[in-house]
Amino acid sequence: MRRVPRLHHLRSAVAPYRFRLFAVLVVAAVAVNLAQFRGIDRERFREFEAVGRYETSDVARIAYENGGWHRQRYGLYLGLGTLAPGATVYIPTPSGFADDRKIADETESRLRVFGRAGRVEWVPAPAVAAGTGFDPRPFVVASGVGGARGAPWALAVDPALPRPAGPANPDDYLKRIVTGEGARGTAGARTFALIRWPVARDGEDHDYQELLVETALLPASLRAELPR
Repeated sequence: MRRVPRLHHLRSAVAPYRFRLFAVLVVAAVAVNLAQFRGIDRERFREFEAVGRYETSDVARIAYENGGWHRQRYGLYLGLGTLAPGATVYIPTPSGFADDRKIADETESRLRVFGRAGRVEWVPAPAVAAGTGFDPRPFVVASGVGGARGAPWALAVDPALPRPAGPANPDDYLKRIVTGEGARGTAGARTFALIRWPVARDGEDHDYQELLVETALLPASLRAELPR
């Protein structure tokens, strides 16, 4: 029972200094953070820096420029949304994109959200889905490496149509122009086919590349399989 008066006496003695004690703790906390500040600000990953400033407020561009796995997972679709918003995309079947319902739904969602596709259609077109009989490489303007987050990818567009100026290297082309903002459509109707092109990218483990190719670039025999 004697402990209660002692505790009360201790509280009474400390009470006049409690605000000072609180201030000392706050100052100490600030000092610790300031001491760590320079180390945190030197983080090699920009997104973890204590203070980070970007040239743009476009979240898609920030993510694309600074995140390798963002480019693996969403680069192909962001490229479509940047260069040809509002396009119609045909997914020829049978296709690896259609093998699993979850993959199919995710692919279509990426095309609509990041690729800003106006229409997505799954169409029976075995010859187109096979990805053989044509070489899109002369028309690839944007490409990306593969990894744990996705396969290598390439975007082939009609050279007769205007497009933003960018680096000649397809791997770097989108870094300064990619955007998640802007119009969801273009003046002219454009159509693409999404296929798993059975050609490995040099140095990659995947034996295919995910390819969005403008249908105007396909041989006439393959275009005939797609809707008009």
